[in-house]
Amino acid sequence: MGFREVVRNSSLTLLAASLGAIGCQQSAPVRLSVASDEPGLALGDHSERTPVSSTDVPYVNPTWRDEDPPGLFMATVNLTGTALGTVFSPFIEVPAKGIQWLSGDRPSAADMLLEDRASADNRREGMNKLADFGLLGNPIFDKRCRQLAAHDVDFTVRATAIRTANRARDVSATPVFIKGLSDSDDWVRLESAKALANVPDVNAAQPLVELLSNREQSRDVRIAAADALKHYRSPAVIRSLSSVLSDKTFAVAWQARRSLRYLTGRDFGYDGGAWLTYFAGPDKPLG
Repeated sequence: MGFREVVRNSSLTLLAASLGAIGCQQSAPVRLSVASDEPGLALGDHSERTPVSSTDVPYVNPTWRDEDPPGLFMATVNLTGTALGTVFSPFIEVPAKGIQWLSGDRPSAADMLLEDRASADNRREGMNKLADFGLLGNPIFDKRCRQLAAHDVDFTVRATAIRTANRARDVSATPVFIKGLSDSDDWVRLESAKALANVPDVNAAQPLVELLSNREQSRDVRIAAADALKHYRSPAVIRSLSSVLSDKTFAVAWQARRSLRYLTGRDFGYDGGAWLTYFAGPDKPLG
């Protein structure tokens, strides 16, 4: 048997083993041990909460675009990358996944890490691995993330759990996000505000206003709060965003202006008085 035949047969054997491993990975049961709710855990029902007034209903601007379309260069890079991935994926991606499974890197192992009460590092790693295994949106996994976000003793685990719930766009987690806005740790407050920018909740408006107005908060937390406030057409939110347009921290002022543009489709720059005059004017944009 020639060298070329040996290489060919070895490649086919590895490919078959990888495909079999992937099949096992997809069909293997995942334990996902979810502990019973701890005392005081109140997730609530998102559908039962009613806004205080019509102006407090979370608002979405359907015409808003975050970025301009990518240029010709980026489009070419993306297309080329896709083409290369299509050509080489049978030889690279499939064996890699098979080797990953054969090495024991599986959802069941990640679940054991998630439940390691002695190691915050393991809990974070297990959570991230389960999310990468495609369990975002799984009701059991999402519930466990909400529990860890609300009750874990380690702030890094709470922050990671909030970020994971944000990635899942878990609307049932908004009470936990709101609770996180008053957490003792800055990272947890930041991840909570970032989550509420993607999953708004009427009950978050006032706590977000308080974060934005508090100049003792970190710059990043205030920026995230200004971003999340773009969803609420209420007088308190408008006053709060307008009041920081002259903030000494320019990044906070920039984000506040951006949120006001999102709410109105208008742009009065950093003139807080002009914004307030517009909202009080005959057009009644809050109506």
